[in-house]
Amino acid sequence: MGILVIGQVSVRWGRVESGNIGVSSHIHGFVAAVSQFIPTVIINRGLWSKSHRIIGFTRSAGFENYILDPHYASDLIKRIDKFWNNRGVIKNTLKLKIPKVQEQAHDCFNSLLKLF
Repeated sequence: MGILVIGQVSVRWGRVESGNIGVSSHIHGFVAAVSQFIPTVIINRGLWSKSHRIIGFTRSAGFENYILDPHYASDLIKRIDKFWNNRGVIKNTLKLKIPKVQEQAHDCFNSLLKLF
């Protein structure tokens, strides 16, 4: 256990190997980890460090505080350290938020099905 670095290869068959916290730079790894209640931060790596997919998903799910800017290394380290120290609270928060996010996603897809 410890810090799990999540990349594209780490996400297999929809399952992320367990860890105390995760660090990802890919939206799919982040979503897979938080869906399994693994507290995970995401490094925003888009154009000029502004990935609209990352920002959009984290905002819609209420996870804006989990985005890290790669341009500020000292802030990155401090925030990961703070995240590590609060991982229990964050895990409990995920257990409350994730079912609501999943329900919201299902509702959106069901709405789309009604259109076609």
